[in-house]
Amino acid sequence: MARARQERAEITRQAILDGAAIAFDDSGFEGTSLSDVVKHAGVTKGALYFHFPSKQALARTLMDEQFQVSEHLPAIEDPGLQTVIDLTHQMAHGLRTNVRIRAGIRLVIEFGSFTSPDPTPYDAWIDTCRNCLAPAQRVGDIHPALDVDALSALLGSVRRIMVGARV
Repeated sequence: MARARQERAEITRQAILDGAAIAFDDSGFEGTSLSDVVKHAGVTKGALYFHFPSKQALARTLMDEQFQVSEHLPAIEDPGLQTVIDLTHQMAHGLRTNVRIRAGIRLVIEFGSFTSPDPTPYDAWIDTCRNCLAPAQRVGDIHPALDVDALSALLGSVRRIMVGARV
């Protein structure tokens, strides 16, 4: 009985995140009301507040989800150049096909600004690239004279541009 209740709660939570993503992707943070979220999610405001204490908490959850693309990186035995290529392709594909990724990225941009974005998501992406490219350089997949830190920062900038353009 408790397991069924937990499963229903998770289904409701995911519906809320899906509804919020649609609303935030369409109208941004300021243009979205909690009424918009519950309408898109097909839940009550009570259900929304059970799972998320505020619109900000809901937005933060969606912003954090965009980095799931690299969550399996520690499980990759030999991360390298191909890993960075694959992650970049996954991010581009997600921007085109996953409203939750698009909404999360839009929210990151809105909570920062184009001139002063929150560096945390980009720093995480740069670290991910560096953690893949350094081993690639050690095995000879990347020229030894190439500055892996600079290349990682460049890829972080490309990601920021890709996100801003919403591929």
